[in-house]
Amino acid sequence: MRKNLAKSQRQVQRNHSVSADKAGKNSTIERETTITSYREEVFTGPFPHPDMLKAYGDVDSSIPGMIMNMAVEESKHRRSIESRIVTWQSRTFLINNIFAIVAMCIILFVGYLFMINDHAKEGAAIIAVTCLGVVGIIITRSFKKDNTA
Repeated sequence: MRKNLAKSQRQVQRNHSVSADKAGKNSTIERETTITSYREEVFTGPFPHPDMLKAYGDVDSSIPGMIMNMAVEESKHRRSIESRIVTWQSRTFLINNIFAIVAMCIILFVGYLFMINDHAKEGAAIIAVTCLGVVGIIITRSFKKDNTA
């Protein structure tokens, strides 16, 4: 990123006017106006500003090509890293969901075993707590999605 801030001050206008005052005498009024202007140039992107590339080229003609190749290679590398991150996030999400479903099924099966082996209250409690936990997780995730959007 390159910023260039230039400030210039110029005397723009000098007015001389003659006016008659109440006594009939002529007087000269001199008015000076100064305008201050600012110019800001901002350049962003993977490549340097063209003026900078030209200045590098004046030093050594191979430098601009090297800078361009370096920027292209860095961009390719960044994209490959971002692609890997997205792939691993997707895999992690899938593995987490599969693990959660398997764990929930095991807990529900244990609750069912309790119920068929004359421990109906304990089995029902295990199933109820598991179902309430799953519903709580779903509701919590939906609130987090609504608040971050």
